Amino acid sequence: MLKTVLLEKNVLPFNINVSFSKFQEYYILSKTKKNSTSLEFVYKQLSPTFRRWEQMFTSGDYYSDITVYTLLRLLQADDRTPGTIENKIDLLKKYLSFFDLSFFDICSEAFLLHINKKSYIPMYKYSKPKDLFYYIAKEVKMFIFSIIRKMVNYQNKQDKIDFSSLSKSQCYYDLYFDTNAILALSKLEYSHYMYLLLTGKFPSKTDLNYDENFIKENLICQLTKTLLYSN
Repeated sequence: MLKTVLLEKNVLPFNINVSFSKFQEYYILSKTKKNSTSLEFVYKQLSPTFRRWEQMFTSGDYYSDITVYTLLRLLQADDRTPGTIENKIDLLKKYLSFFDLSFFDICSEAFLLHINKKSYIPMYKYSKPKDLFYYIAKEVKMFIFSIIRKMVNYQNKQDKIDFSSLSKSQCYYDLYFDTNAILALSKLEYSHYMYLLLTGKFPSKTDLNYDENFIKENLICQLTKTLLYSN
């Protein structure tokens, strides 16, 4: 259970190393025009904060940043995900570990979803750092929440699957095709064979290095015998 704490609300969620006017200009371009240069610029400015959020999440420091704290509060209150907040975090970490992902990856995906979301960004409404930064942080946070919800529910379903009834003696594999038969072909044989698979017909003189006798008497016969033997 998360503690109920009061955090300072006047601390900007992002720290950038360029002027706000420049950031605002590039942000609006990336949001409205999907300009790749602007998008890369904005992401580079925000990614250190995403790294900080990741460090807080992995270390269990949920109370030092208002965005991280309110995100966890949302997840705790969500009745569409199973169990306590501790259980949800455990399921999330299992999912991330299995798929070799990180909380930073979630933040990056959420940022791109925010950029691609259709919305009108008037400059006058977000003319101050506080207004624009809190707008971005809230948008990214809600997308993070949505992504985590899907991951947690997926992992919860996976954990409920009982694999204990399966054993090696009950498992079997069918070998339908031996790739060694293909690997043994020469370049000419392989080219004719692929042409036959793709077109359903023999190559003509203008299609490939054509040798009618080779195809009819050698290649098809060899392939048939080899593949039958492999199965």
